Amino acid sequence: QLLMNTFRLTRAEADIAIRLAAGQSRQDIASARSVSTETLKAQLRSIYDKTGCNRESQLVRLVGLMSN
Repeated sequence: QLLMNTFRLTRAEADIAIRLAAGQSRQDIASARSVSTETLKAQLRSIYDKTGCNRESQLVRLVGLMSN
């Protein structure tokens, strides 16, 4: 909820960010969400744009800091 409110992420985008921060692979996230890896890449680009992150490691750190 905090990610959604702070960065205007959709529920799907917030779920993806949380799953990445929890250490799940992109392939595992795509499978769990029943989407293609290309769809996941597009969603990640949107997440990066909204959060100001440039890399997955930045996003993981951001989510980790917000969850503490």
